[in-house]
Amino acid sequence: MCCANKMARRFKKLNEYSKLNDVIGGQIFSILELENNVLYYPIEDEEVWGFCEKIKGKSFVWINTAIPYDKQVFAAAHELYHLWFDNEGEVILKTNVEEIDNHVKIAEDELKANRFAAEFLINEELLLQEMRTYNIDKNKIDIKEIFILSP
Repeated sequence: MCCANKMARRFKKLNEYSKLNDVIGGQIFSILELENNVLYYPIEDEEVWGFCEKIKGKSFVWINTAIPYDKQVFAAAHELYHLWFDNEGEVILKTNVEEIDNHVKIAEDELKANRFAAEFLINEELLLQEMRTYNIDKNKIDIKEIFILSP
């Protein structure tokens, strides 16, 4: 699916949920539950944030409730990307969202899911406004800044 089609689908979905001009934040769980079966369960391995899987034609998402809430929010949005755009079940590990400076090679679809999660949780206009408020350089944004910007 080309980038323009994905953005159009994103806006359509946000419009369906009346969230075009809103910060999604923790509401991502309600959206995810409307789209899919969601399991919330703690696992002490902080490397695992969540995953989506399809078993016998039925898909579900699992979110690790042992990790901090902001990471659960990001994992939920990340998995929503997989449900909507590539239907691939893949575990989101802590290393999937680490900074590139750590020399971690990340699969392209995981990078797309991370980008989608960041963009879905807050729209561009609101994001730029918040970045100005917190003096965050748009050319130097990483996962830490995404967490600062998330409610």
